[in-house]
Amino acid sequence: RLKAQQVADELQAELREHERFVDTFSRALGKEDRFMGRDRFLRTASVYVDDRPEIVGIDWLVPVTNAERATFEDWVRRNVDPDFPGLRDLSTGQMLHPAGTRALYLPMLYTWPRSRMYARGLDFLAAPGRSEAVARALVSTDPVATGAITLFATGSDGIALFRVVGEPGQPPLGMLTLILDTHTFVQQAVKRAGFPGFDVSLADTFFLRGLGDLA
Repeated sequence: RLKAQQVADELQAELREHERFVDTFSRALGKEDRFMGRDRFLRTASVYVDDRPEIVGIDWLVPVTNAERATFEDWVRRNVDPDFPGLRDLSTGQMLHPAGTRALYLPMLYTWPRSRMYARGLDFLAAPGRSEAVARALVSTDPVATGAITLFATGSDGIALFRVVGEPGQPPLGMLTLILDTHTFVQQAVKRAGFPGFDVSLADTFFLRGLGDLA
């Protein structure tokens, strides 16, 4: 029982550290505009993830209305990615396809690592397992976590932490997303607790109860 408590304490401590990073980074991004320099975003993200293997992605999402959609897609092709396929939705089978028509989108513009760039344009406001947390984060000043999700890049289990960027009472500039691989996250906590031979089986309810403190 003592070992389990020490591992749980390590999990909570690391979750708090991720929460602080998301909060600090989002405040810094609030001084930019939504189309900030890509290199600046990637530099900041890459510094934080160093020696944190549980982090599998950090994304910058920007709000786009349906009226702005064509202009946004053209801007991305001219300034970021000439092969940008446009705004996309994620199916329940983890497949990307052109986004449907709706009033507001929150697509991924920038992401770390570069291997995730194939998902640029994914609308998180409509993404399975993520849309509810994103909607809550849009009206909150605190980070909001998802429940357990399937990571579209790897197929493994994970969670996402969302933090809106912008001034209270004003339309958001964007949203910062931090994505964790839950298996790696727990194994790192076990390692830091000093129990390399400790076998952990993690149930969703246990993990989400800890995340509830963040949301």
